[in-house]
Amino acid sequence: SETLNLVIGIDTSGSVSSEQLQQFISEVDAIAKDFSAEITVIGCDTKVNSVQHFTPYDDVKIKLRGRGGTRFVPVFDQVDKDELTPKGLIYLTDLECNDFGNEPDYPVLWIQSGDSSYAAKPTFGEVVKMD
Repeated sequence: SETLNLVIGIDTSGSVSSEQLQQFISEVDAIAKDFSAEITVIGCDTKVNSVQHFTPYDDVKIKLRGRGGTRFVPVFDQVDKDELTPKGLIYLTDLECNDFGNEPDYPVLWIQSGDSSYAAKPTFGEVVKMD
């Protein structure tokens, strides 16, 4: 009966294809439907471009902007700025960046799309490859 509180970061950088972005959006929709979760979706390239909050009863309609370079740290900074206390953070990305910052106090799951030779290995959290 407890509502799960999640943050989902979406990499909106130029190295992420339109098809990958659509797959990311589909994954967020599936998470929202499968779990009773309050979800904060943060779109980010080199800076946070969008922050959207969804309750378990909302239709998830994600609007993303960006398409610049890649940095991961701004998503974690946004969590702190908004004083969010997630049970975990899921980051949907191609991992083409090494700007991981410091490990937060909550678990992080990196969902890697694609198989880029430029993909970095995160310094914290777990990595799962998306097919």
